Formats: sequence, C-alpha cells, structure tokens
Amino acid sequence: MVIVGNNDLSMFSGYAQTDDRYQAMVKKIHDDTLRAGKIFGQANAIYAKDHPLSNTAKFFQNGPSNDGWQPPPPAAAALSTPAPAPRRALGPRHLLSLQIERQRRSATAARDASLPT
Repeated sequence: MVIVGNNDLSMFSGYAQTDDRYQAMVKKIHDDTLRAGKIFGQANAIYAKDHPLSNTAKFFQNGPSNDGWQPPPPAAAALSTPAPAPRRALGPRHLLSLQIERQRRSATAARDASLPT
C-alpha cells in the first residue's frame, strides 16, 4: 500500500500541486505502485473526484473509498449509555479519614480475633 502525502510531496519537491511536474511525480508513483501490485491512494481527498487518477486510487485520507468500504454504524448501546461521571480527586483530609478508618477496622478485627469464643 502506498499513499501519496500530497502536501508533503508538494513541499519537498517545491512544486505546487497544480504544477504539471508535481502531477507527473504523482502519476509515476501511481504507475510504479500498480506495476508492483500494490494499492495506491492519496492523502488529499480533493483528488477523489475529477482527477485522472481518481478511479484507480483505492483510498483517500478522510475521503471516500473506491472499493466500497463504509465505516460501521455506531453501536446502539454506545449511543444510549451515558458516560460515567468523572471521579473527584480525594483531598488530604479525605485520605486521612480513610487511613484512620482502615486502622480502626484493623484494630477491631485484631481485638475480635483475640477474644475467646
């Protein structure tokens, strides 16, 4: 799979995407890619229609697919399930209270274990 980074190719070559020399480079990449038996695509979705290579490009970044692929529909459960409420961060006093409660429970458990049954 080869995807032409249209803006990158334009910037690094120094040719505008409207320049015939730029289009010749894209055509060479296209032809060499197909000759090698690979899949050709372009990053810029403006080339999905009304471009000489539109029909043979199989994908476009953020654009339509020429092989019939469609994104899956969103899951019904994901649409109806509300997001969980964000958890509040515990402050130092709350953490100290939790620590004291754990110590109290531990002491109570130790005392109860030492009592005769």
